[in-house]
Amino acid sequence: MSLPRLRTNILALSAVQAGNFLVPLLALPYLTRTLGSEGYGQVVWVQTVMLFGAIWVDFGFGWSATRDISANRHDAARVALVFASTWAVQWLLAAIFVTGILLAAFVGMVTRPWPYVAGLGIVLGQVLLPLWLFQGLEALRSVAAIQLLGKLLTLPLVFAWVQESNDQIGALLFFSASSVLVGLLSLGLIWRRSLVQWVRPSATGMWQVFRQAALLFSSRALISTYTTLIPLAVGWWAGTTQLAYFNLADRLKSAVQALLVPISQALFPRMSWLFHNDRAAALLLVRKTAWGVGVLSSLAGLVLWSGAEQLMVLLGGADFAKGATVLHWLAFVPLVVASSSLMGGQIMLPLGMNRPFTLILGLASVLCLLGLYPMVSQEGAVGAAQLVLLVECVVTGAMALYLGRAWRRVCKE
Repeated sequence: MSLPRLRTNILALSAVQAGNFLVPLLALPYLTRTLGSEGYGQVVWVQTVMLFGAIWVDFGFGWSATRDISANRHDAARVALVFASTWAVQWLLAAIFVTGILLAAFVGMVTRPWPYVAGLGIVLGQVLLPLWLFQGLEALRSVAAIQLLGKLLTLPLVFAWVQESNDQIGALLFFSASSVLVGLLSLGLIWRRSLVQWVRPSATGMWQVFRQAALLFSSRALISTYTTLIPLAVGWWAGTTQLAYFNLADRLKSAVQALLVPISQALFPRMSWLFHNDRAAALLLVRKTAWGVGVLSSLAGLVLWSGAEQLMVLLGGADFAKGATVLHWLAFVPLVVASSSLMGGQIMLPLGMNRPFTLILGLASVLCLLGLYPMVSQEGAVGAAQLVLLVECVVTGAMALYLGRAWRRVCKE
């Protein structure tokens, strides 16, 4: 992939992330004010459960399938086989998750089952959108436009379906509809442009893609332990109001991180190729990226820190002013995450350091589990934010220590 194409892909993905930020920015103040902190917290709770489903159906294919398709992009038969096998496995994983949710909802494990049913579209949309295919084929500009268009088209639904504080199901249907529409539009693009041949998946091919993604899924699962489990703990031990504070502050933090995601997504296939073909160019690109990402995330962190209360009130209303302290603790998390993402996703994984990468994330997960109850039960959303910062610092520090010891070997090979 040439540098001009790399820049184009980054810009395209940046447009998507801008849309992902701006569209919720238009809907979020309406949702928080209409539903109230408690009602909005209940919506966030169901969304968090569905995030586990999204991680489950992704199953590490965002790394494994992307690398496989990118390496064989000129072999149409191989790409078709990887696509068919991976997509079939994803549908099986989705069926397992949906069955589990329906059983939990209707055998009395939850008091209100229909919000969970309404949120299932979030997971189904994840399967309908094979983003790993577009990444591997470097067809990111088209899918970027589709993602942005889908969110804009569904935006009016939030105002039609959410009109009072008990319309949590309408809010969840809005998020589901947005996810499903984007997925359907992406399938239309695949068919219209003949991006891949449609072949019947085989049991052997499905097992191969499943096995290849298994270790990377463990890494994804470990990451989700301290990103998705924390808000669940806040809702469970501190209540939905505290969850609403944490979620809004986390959304602002995530908006900054989302600005950096396009760089990681577009850079990963490039770094994987360079580290195996031009080590010097790979190291040079790492240094340039580190400077740019570091400056951008630092400036964004300063904005979040200095304007924490104003931002919380602007998006959530006066009731959310109490959540400013939460945002103070989360303000510089994007800087720490950007550092670990660069070291882990753009150096360790392309170099095949899967085992130390997974071990470091395992260490972070253990730390998260040990600190979850004492910090969240005592300090609520603030304790959760402190835990997020602590865990991310440990991950970044451990990766820096490992690469520091291995750097000479990396540069010489």
